[in-house]
Amino acid sequence: MQAGKKPKYMKILHLVDDKIIITLEKCRKKYPEIPSSTFHSVLNTLNKHGLVEKVQLDKKRQAYHKTNVFNFMEARNILSGDRFRLAKSKNHETAPRKEKQSFNPILTMSVYSLLNAFELSKKTEERHRQATVILMDLAIEYVLKAKLYKNDPVKFLEGQLDELDLFTALQEVKKDSKVSREDELKLNLIHRTRNYALGKARIPDSPTTKKHIAWAYAFIHEFALENLAVDIDSQMPVNFQTGLSLE
Repeated sequence: MQAGKKPKYMKILHLVDDKIIITLEKCRKKYPEIPSSTFHSVLNTLNKHGLVEKVQLDKKRQAYHKTNVFNFMEARNILSGDRFRLAKSKNHETAPRKEKQSFNPILTMSVYSLLNAFELSKKTEERHRQATVILMDLAIEYVLKAKLYKNDPVKFLEGQLDELDLFTALQEVKKDSKVSREDELKLNLIHRTRNYALGKARIPDSPTTKKHIAWAYAFIHEFALENLAVDIDSQMPVNFQTGLSLE
């Protein structure tokens, strides 16, 4: 290998680190020089160690997404060390898988968006409130899509991920899950506030922003519990919930 040239497994690992979900097609788009055998060898090694999970798209195609125990440095050590070379051997014994919780990468994006919205809501400038309402609306869209991902990962990855917006996702969710009329009205109001902040330069004041983020948190928390069997509080800093007072 030439000095300064990044090994192929590191190129793939950086893609995994940057993306929620990775496929051979995405890898080839950025790194056409990487053969499919190398791509699958690297991802299957990470899968054996519990750092990614494989999703079968069809008989010949797979996608991989990071698990909740993914760690870039650990993955790099696995791929660069003796264990990666041994993984190619037919006689290699698979390393024990790590214990991991059921992982939904779309729910993780919902939590991230909600946390970012909350952090920005604590700042004082108008531009921060604009970003807050955009992110809380996105958090709601992601939690709805997390349910669709759970229902059918293949269908979601091949179409619904890009095709559905918040309200079309909501309609899909309502086919097998209950969303109250009160919640729908609140979601509609949050989305309308987001549209005003983006398209009409009408940014809500601080009390309205705080009220909306409390609504968003309450909906996402209850929806994730009922539909995904996940308590998002376990992924939240303590000061997040204590800051969500409507008073």
